[in-house]
Amino acid sequence: MKKNILKTFLILGLVTVNSNADTILSAKKTSSISKIATQKVIESFMKDPKTKQAYEEVENYISNTIKNTAKEGFYNEIHIKINAFFNQNMKFNNLSKKQKDIIKYLIKNKLRKLGYEVETGRNDIIGIDLFISWK
Repeated sequence: MKKNILKTFLILGLVTVNSNADTILSAKKTSSISKIATQKVIESFMKDPKTKQAYEEVENYISNTIKNTAKEGFYNEIHIKINAFFNQNMKFNNLSKKQKDIIKYLIKNKLRKLGYEVETGRNDIIGIDLFISWK
């Protein structure tokens, strides 16, 4: 009798495990869903005047810093910090965490596509903290 009860629990346990396994999507499917959702979030982000202006402000700040550093000669890297302490009047500081993360994501991707090497600094969680270099 005890053996039959034990077998029943084992069989029920296997059925439960197998039925739960079907509810977890494959990594490929999850990645596809995430990419589509990310694209929709970015499109919405760039349509909102407030967030688009904040993005453009950050992009211009980084662009001007890179240009000015390159014109000085000698240096081929910069350390960019954008947060409420260093850049009090920037629109970036008034955004939500998710909106700030979107800007960081977009900026990092754009810089990498343009051939820059980008590393995240330790204070990136409270703002933008990037090391950008070029060759």
